[in-house]
This record gives sequence, structure tokens and C-alpha cells, in this order.
Amino acid sequence: MERLLDATEELLVVTPFDSITVHEIARRAGVTTGALYARFDGKAGLLRGLETRLHDAFGAGLGEELDPDRWGRDPLRDLLRGLLPRMLGGYRSRRPLVRALALAERTDRGTAERVRAFNRESFIEPLTRVLLARRDVVGPDREGTIEFALFLLANALTAWAVFPESDPVGAGSSDDAFHVLHGSGSGPRGSGA
Repeated sequence: MERLLDATEELLVVTPFDSITVHEIARRAGVTTGALYARFDGKAGLLRGLETRLHDAFGAGLGEELDPDRWGRDPLRDLLRGLLPRMLGGYRSRRPLVRALALAERTDRGTAERVRAFNRESFIEPLTRVLLARRDVVGPDREGTIEFALFLLANALTAWAVFPESDPVGAGSSDDAFHVLHGSGSGPRGSGA
């Protein structure tokens, strides 16, 4: 099973998911096409398997960065300064797979629902709970504002890491788009904003 998932992810590095064939995956994994279908429901099943594996890795990888004690006491700027590079690094380390999942989300309702559920359970809900306990997060609808801000942050980071060619955050080719969180005092490309 792992060989099939590994083979699929390796092929994603050079070929878009929609262009990969079941035969190519089976051949690369060293199994027959029948063996692939015995374990997975074709390519869609393989993508779900890769999605699960990715979510497991991401969930484990951000444990320290999402520690509720830290989010309850440390300055927000410091917390975000640690979290954002880790998230960008995670997305970029598996860019072909994250890209395939992001594209699948747009056309497959099941993928979209699973990704939203993972993001909500692993990122948005835990951070919302601890941010609500902070005194420096204020506003009339604190919970809604926090959830929306985290949703936007996750989507911006994903788009920036996975689709940099589209310049989704409007900052050229630099991670300085998130300069406000780094405390540099200058905008993207040194604009001084």
C-alpha cells in the first residue's frame, strides 16, 4: 500500500495528477494494476490515501507551534513568527501533493469537505479556543473574527506556497508578503508600508 502511495507522490513531482495513469503508478510501485485496484479505488482512492498521510504528517508537525499554553501567554507576533514559516515549509516540502489536493478541492466535494474538516479540527478550532482566552484579541464578534482571520491566513499561505506563479498575495516573489508578522517594519520589496 505504501509503495503505491509513494509511487503516486513521486509521479506528482513531474506530472499533474490528472495526467498520471493507474498503469504508470502500478509500474512505478512494482505491482500489477489489479493489485492497485485491490487496495485502492483507482486514482481517487490513491489521492484520498495521500491526503490522509499528508494530514497525519501536518498534524504531527505543527504540534509545538500550536501548543495552547504558548498561545495563551506569548505575544501573538512571536507565535505567528514561528508558525508561518513552519506552515509554508510544510506546504512547500510536499508542494506537488498539496497542489493536487488544492485542485481536487475545487472539483470534488468530498475532498473539499475533508480538507475543510481537517483544517477546522487541527488548526482553526484549537487556535480559536486559545485566542478567545487572550485579552489582546478584542472586537464585537471575537470568535467569528478569529475563525475568519485563521481561515484567510491558512488559505493565503497555501496559495502562496503552492501556486506562487499566480502571485496570490500580490507581493512579487518574496515571502515578505507576510512582513507585518515578521516585525520588519517595511513592506514587500522594501516599500516602507
